[in-house]
Order: sequence, then structure tokens, then C-alpha cells
Amino acid sequence: SDSIQLLALKKVISAEEPYLKMVKFRNFIVHNYEKVNNAIVYAILTKSLDDIRKFRDEILNYE
Repeated sequence: SDSIQLLALKKVISAEEPYLKMVKFRNFIVHNYEKVNNAIVYAILTKSLDDIRKFRDEILNYE
């Protein structure tokens, strides 16, 4: 979450809660891979696709 906060502080991305949730979810997967439920991953990704796209666009549009 430090990287997301730094990107927001530097105005690379907006400071939005979904971005912090993405980082927390990534950390859970990395540290608890054997406990990951594929159905939950699929549901999160399909429901959060707009957030992921917005994050991508903010990074790509940074000048």
C-alpha cells in the first residue's frame, strides 16, 4: 500500500480506496497462495475490471 500512497501523493494516480484494496488482495495471494479460491478471484476481477482499467489509464496518462 506504500507504493499506491506514494503514487497518489505524487499525483500519478488518484487516491481511491479500490487501489488500496487491489494491493491488499495481491498481498493475500502472494502470501496465501494455497488458500486462494479461484471462484473468488474470478468474481473480484470481473467486478473490479473498471477499477483495474482506471488504474491502468491513470498510469499510462501520467505526464
